[in-house]
Amino acid sequence: MSQVITLAGERLFALKAQNNQQLDIDTFIFAYVPGQDSTAPIDRNEGLPPIGQRVHTQIVQQTGLINENAVVYSSVLDSLTGPFDFNWVGLYSSVNQTLIAIIHTPTVSKTVTVPGAAGNILNRNFVIEYSGIAELTGITVDAETWQLDYTARLNGMDELTRQLAADMNGKDWFIDDGFKVEPRSTLNTFKVAAGAGYVSGLRVTLAADHILTLSSYPQFVYVDAWFDGTSESIWKGHVAFTVTTTEMDDYIDVNGRNHYVFKLARITAADVVEDLRNIEGLKEQIEYINEITLAKRMSMANAKKNKFKNGDKVFITDFGYLYSYKESRFIIEGQSQSEMTYDDNMHILVNAGGMLQFDDWGKVKNTQSVNAAKFAGKLKDRTSGVTVDCYGDSITFGQALPNTANATNKIGAQTGFGDGSSYNHWQFNNNYPQWIASFFAENIYQYSAVNNFGYSGDRTITGYLRHRAVSGSDAATIMYGVNDCLFATSNGSQPSGLTSTGMYNVGNYSVALRLFVAKQILQGKSVTVLGTAPFASLVGFDGSQLAASKLARAYNAAAKKVALELGCRFIDVCQDILNQYGIMEITQEGTHLSADGLKIAGSRIAAALVTVETENRVTNGSVLIANPNIACVLSKSSGNLLPNDTSTTPRGTIDNKRTTLNVEANWITIPFFAETDSLVMFINGSCAASGAVFEIILDSGALQSDFHYQRVNFSGKPTASKEIAKSGKFNRENTNISDDTQPFFVVANRGWHSLSIRKNSGDSSVLFDSITFESLASVLASDASGVTASCSVSNGALGAGASNITSVSEDYPGEFLITFTNSMANNKYTVAIDVNETDADPVAITTRYKTVGTVGMAFNKWNGTAWVKFKPTMFTVQVIGGR
Repeated sequence: MSQVITLAGERLFALKAQNNQQLDIDTFIFAYVPGQDSTAPIDRNEGLPPIGQRVHTQIVQQTGLINENAVVYSSVLDSLTGPFDFNWVGLYSSVNQTLIAIIHTPTVSKTVTVPGAAGNILNRNFVIEYSGIAELTGITVDAETWQLDYTARLNGMDELTRQLAADMNGKDWFIDDGFKVEPRSTLNTFKVAAGAGYVSGLRVTLAADHILTLSSYPQFVYVDAWFDGTSESIWKGHVAFTVTTTEMDDYIDVNGRNHYVFKLARITAADVVEDLRNIEGLKEQIEYINEITLAKRMSMANAKKNKFKNGDKVFITDFGYLYSYKESRFIIEGQSQSEMTYDDNMHILVNAGGMLQFDDWGKVKNTQSVNAAKFAGKLKDRTSGVTVDCYGDSITFGQALPNTANATNKIGAQTGFGDGSSYNHWQFNNNYPQWIASFFAENIYQYSAVNNFGYSGDRTITGYLRHRAVSGSDAATIMYGVNDCLFATSNGSQPSGLTSTGMYNVGNYSVALRLFVAKQILQGKSVTVLGTAPFASLVGFDGSQLAASKLARAYNAAAKKVALELGCRFIDVCQDILNQYGIMEITQEGTHLSADGLKIAGSRIAAALVTVETENRVTNGSVLIANPNIACVLSKSSGNLLPNDTSTTPRGTIDNKRTTLNVEANWITIPFFAETDSLVMFINGSCAASGAVFEIILDSGALQSDFHYQRVNFSGKPTASKEIAKSGKFNRENTNISDDTQPFFVVANRGWHSLSIRKNSGDSSVLFDSITFESLASVLASDASGVTASCSVSNGALGAGASNITSVSEDYPGEFLITFTNSMANNKYTVAIDVNETDADPVAITTRYKTVGTVGMAFNKWNGTAWVKFKPTMFTVQVIGGR
């Protein structure tokens, strides 16, 4: 429905105002105009409809004052008026013979009272807005409630309230655990916790936990909030939940209601939920403002000389942070081993006793965001050096058994950590921080350095107290927890140590780790928190109980909570790096990583570190375009992004040509995160017809898991490095997975990985377009490019070079029985037969039957009048798929 003041009406207003005359508006005119569109704009030059279309005329029955610039004219159609239909209403001044205003409305039926049925009663109102209209019309009596439509005004008040809440408290935030998504004990089910929060400023509540059931990962969980009323006129925020793999935005539904959506969580596995809520709302802001306002402000030097009471708040102007006074100097209450003996940015020792401890946690997460942005910028800036610190225990240090090859005796050598300590173990020369350094040196143009700040035997609190030097680095990784578990639980024999009051229980581990992470963030580093490594205890395996290895996962969970709270990336070392490896494949004795394990960890942690701004997450069906404008692509070369008519990459550039990267002698590397196990990655590109040789490497050549090679059709061991000779295109469609020399890798386990490619030899070009990902199960079940079994048959006998074909026999004239080895217990395969006959007669081959390892085939030839069976002189057989 639309309404306008006519141009004639507006001219009349001006004329009356100029002549200081009163404006009289006295008539409603109703009409039915065939073919009228009530949603279309009204022409302000429009006049009265023809007399034949006018259905009713009625005087203005009541006027009302809204404000000095708005008045309302009303008329009531009672139950005795009618019957007629109308879709046009005009407000008319009969004194001045002028049409003042028009409404176009959907067709309305006016009924009249007849015996047995009452007619309807309708009221129609015209609100006229014009500067000084009240004085011009002489209307002074306030409008009655029935004359006004308060909907727009109330909606405006609701919208103003929502916007004020968002401006004052933050757009989206939640109170405590309200709307938190967590896994349940039932597999693949999750709960959205009951509670309250604000979505785009709209307050929403959830009276009871909401249960979600998922069938695939990863998924986003969104809350969809809107404001609506019930039949009892109770208006409040309503919510619904959506689980999807796509991004959602605010929208308007078919009823015109505004919906506001917020991404609550990202679920990547049945037990892995990333909480995306903001829980710092108005309450926290007010408390922080009060603390800052009431806090004593002084320099660090004056604070050290001052006297405080326990709990006093002090704002240290040197750092710009708030601190709280503690009467003791123990970081862990009651634990003398945690005594702080020096000043750092987290603790200031007071001369009279006690210390000031950092208490400005709201600033840490924001600082981490800034640090991460700076680190991402340095990775792209080819002139600025990049430095990373790796903190941890013996796993980070790279502890080796005495006299191990490619290891150095570091016992007695000074650490340089600022506490005067010396090393206490042998160290692998290629520890995982060193492998990170190698990855950086191969893949980024500028100077890079990685510092190994690991120390054998350290727990989180001892590591915190040990590292006093400020390095000035750009990023840091922190991995502790195995020794905390070992000390707390007597090597796993006393599980109650996890929650006891001991020095190294999970709660105290969280306190120390939180301080450690914050200390590095406030020193300007982008921090990545690493979970615990595999742990079979230092005295051998735990036996049937597997106590220590299970208990260590509690510390892993605590590390993840700290990372999420402080805005850091968390890497689950067991799940996202070392999953699917046998523990003795990657460790020396069940705990300390071997040379292979260290390379796996270093190469894959490096892949995570360089994907600060783009994670390149992939799963079955994903395609990573080798375009640095889209994906995270690393290279020391000035490799060119080119249009390429010969590639298979989707079109997308402004010249409507496919794009590709020119591969040179330096590595081009794409890091990515595999969200599922067992993916096959196919490298797509092309070489010139003259041919070229290029290398591809997965995870810097680190050892790959071999679980998927335990099949008949997969021979040997998985490879992480290949030299490929090609001419023309190479892509998903023409890559044979049964030929391990082809450009593909099997990515056995989920988590962080990297694919590198470089030109090796040959004068022609190598162009790299993209990487295609497909599940191993899909490839093994239906890949028409992969051959399970093959042979040639000459005069009914097997030829040389048969692969997995057991026998071929002619059981009836023109009918052959082929038996073969099929490692998958199904008959979901196809058979391709090529007959080599000298004559030109048409040949037809039919499948008689298929079992798991046997297929019957019939050969027919057209003799000019009919199909007859025949025995081919020579043919080849390929059994495809069914693997």
